[in-house]
Amino acid sequence: MSNVVQFPCATPLPSEKMKQHENPAAAGEGVFFWIINSVYYVLVTVVGLFMPILEKIMGLFLTFLFFRMLFLWKEPNSHAGWTFCAYLFGWAGLLLFLAKWNPKKRNFSG
Repeated sequence: MSNVVQFPCATPLPSEKMKQHENPAAAGEGVFFWIINSVYYVLVTVVGLFMPILEKIMGLFLTFLFFRMLFLWKEPNSHAGWTFCAYLFGWAGLLLFLAKWNPKKRNFSG
């Protein structure tokens, strides 16, 4: 019928430019990601051990701050609303960082 010629499968060699970016220290990202990953592992260890207690404490504390914010809303020199927002977004940011950071890929996995 037809004559099929099999060609050898050759893998392309990576160029020097691609080899240079495989090393994060060569790209200038080594120290930054080492610090972020160290903070991540410490937080996972500490928060992971105390998460059942921390959830209850932070839930009660944020509930207290919420009602304090409502009670002191009309006071001119009270910053209870900003305090509540700072604690709420800080806690949510911590949980988001621990849930989404991927230390091996060095990014937020979605």
